[in-house]
Amino acid sequence: MADDFIVVTWTAGDIITEAKLDDMVANDTGFNDGTAIGDSAIINRHIGTNAVSGAQLGKMIGCILRRQATQSINNTTNTKISWDNEDYDPDGLHTSGDVTIPTNGIYAVLHGFVFAGSSGGTYRQSKLYVNGSLYQNHTVSVTVDHPYGTIVDLLSLSATNTISIYVKHNYGSALNLYNAWLGVLRVGATSSS
Repeated sequence: MADDFIVVTWTAGDIITEAKLDDMVANDTGFNDGTAIGDSAIINRHIGTNAVSGAQLGKMIGCILRRQATQSINNTTNTKISWDNEDYDPDGLHTSGDVTIPTNGIYAVLHGFVFAGSSGGTYRQSKLYVNGSLYQNHTVSVTVDHPYGTIVDLLSLSATNTISIYVKHNYGSALNLYNAWLGVLRVGATSSS
């Protein structure tokens, strides 16, 4: 029945009949439950402000990245993680260690890291950067006997914002980052109010 609207016309002096009212009810019902709307009838201008475009409806917007090979991190130096595996990135959000946000919205950012076990120094850190700057002093610092940590956050981001993860330690010399992972997922629109 898609696109099978019943045309109801009125001219001056027409009498409202039960048949014409039935046709109007059928049109309203078909529009409200979707049975009278064709698959391509909803277009981007029908979708609210800050929503994703029609092509993105029903699709996960985001990426899942891993650092599988060890990465040498110099002592007391903020170093951007270089991701070497893309488990999910159909829209190409990841380039050169950064994730570029494709559309305005609320994003969940989940990150974890594991440094090599070692006894030197006092901390192993991971830092969340947005647009090249530390995000609200968001640093996870762990002790040397527990060299792994996680970041979980919700951020309101705009299209073209970038997310990066940096790590740092004070072992005394270079130390391997054994592995790390990053998930960025759009969970909803930002409020228009």
